[in-house]
Amino acid sequence: MNDFFIRTIVAIKKNLQSYLNEKFKELNLSSSEIFIMHLLYIEKSLSQSKLAHILECDKSHVNRITTKLIDKNLICYTEIQNQNDRHLRNNGLKLTDTGLNLAKKIAVEIKNSINMLNSGITKQEEEITKRVLFKMLDNSYSIKQNGEIKNV
Repeated sequence: MNDFFIRTIVAIKKNLQSYLNEKFKELNLSSSEIFIMHLLYIEKSLSQSKLAHILECDKSHVNRITTKLIDKNLICYTEIQNQNDRHLRNNGLKLTDTGLNLAKKIAVEIKNSINMLNSGITKQEEEITKRVLFKMLDNSYSIKQNGEIKNV
């Protein structure tokens, strides 16, 4: 049963990434770039450090992705920044006007993909799934922090 959860969660993630990669292939955007743009669309401004925390990935990965998005003129720093600042990852990032227009399309596609994922699932099943996944997420944080589950 445990293998089933891991395989299923990984498969859902990969299928969603493939779907989004295909949808935005002509724009030359990866799923990582799409998710970062979507987060900036929702939150308006986030630092690379905060993006890394939200996405549960390392800061160097986020730095590579945000650098690509800056080069594509889709995101920029919230203020004029000293490019030599060794703490550049702590400065806020936001969507450019071009990025905002694209992020609106991304938001629609993400909403569509979530609606398709939820197809045929009742509200009761959705609530049960949320509760189970939140418990698993909390357990994963505990394992990450403590190497074990506390207070079971």
